Amino acid sequence: MFNFSRKEELQSAEKPALSAISEIESINEAPLSETHHIKETTISPGTILRGEITNENNMTINGEVEGDVTSKKVTQIGKEGKVVGKVTSLKLVVNGLLKGCCHAKTVVIMSRGRIEGDVYSNEFSIEKGGVFIGHSHWVEETAEIKDKKTRHSDGATSERSPALVPVDGGAAGNNQRQANE
Repeated sequence: MFNFSRKEELQSAEKPALSAISEIESINEAPLSETHHIKETTISPGTILRGEITNENNMTINGEVEGDVTSKKVTQIGKEGKVVGKVTSLKLVVNGLLKGCCHAKTVVIMSRGRIEGDVYSNEFSIEKGGVFIGHSHWVEETAEIKDKKTRHSDGATSERSPALVPVDGGAAGNNQRQANE
């Protein structure tokens, strides 16, 4: 009788331990699966990086980068971040300092951000307190979007072609008028 209850006590003591281990394993597995979906490169404060960075994922810069930065997604320059060079990205958010030009579909200067250089973008905004010293250039489309459109239009035939029409009353305009008279 005592042996039987002793076995039950041992088994019941083992069950919580096993369930605790399985809970820990499930907790450890969850962040691993989440990190596979969210990929981001971070340059920590105090880090100085010299050279060119090319990245296909999101990037956060809180340190210092001297060189060109290229990302196919979002690039953020944090409040402690500093970039001296050219930044090319889908979206650029500046809350630190960028000395150089940038090419992005969307550029946002946050309240503590500063850009000293040219901005090539089709969406550009500056929050109150943000500083922009340079020239902004409106870009209709990025090269990737144009490439996609030309690939799609290569397969389709166009019925109309653009006509050349003289803008001023120059020689072409006079010749046109004479032919009509």
